[in-house]
Amino acid sequence: MGMAIKIGGLTIPGSHGSGLGSSYWVTIKSGVIWYKREINTTDGYFALHYSDDSGLTWDEILKLDITEDNPVIDLLHLYRHRIVVTAYQVDRTLTPVGYSGIENTDWENIYTT
Repeated sequence: MGMAIKIGGLTIPGSHGSGLGSSYWVTIKSGVIWYKREINTTDGYFALHYSDDSGLTWDEILKLDITEDNPVIDLLHLYRHRIVVTAYQVDRTLTPVGYSGIENTDWENIYTT
């Protein structure tokens, strides 16, 4: 399925899908740089994959076990996933102003590849 992700007024093409009901993924694309987030509920992991050739080949750069007894669910923040130059970044809001505000005051970066 095709989709677009809106970031600060920009539309970033992406896609999402699932395989046999056991995993779900979202692909974020910026030119030939692609990142794929995968959640596999059957095997119990979250993975982040990177491609610098438009998805022809993939490198797994992060894998987390999600079978813990007490998973963390954060309902206080909004998160965004984006590509900055060639890096995959995850940001979260700190105040109600959020991404319309100032970095490290209203929102912060919490992960960068």
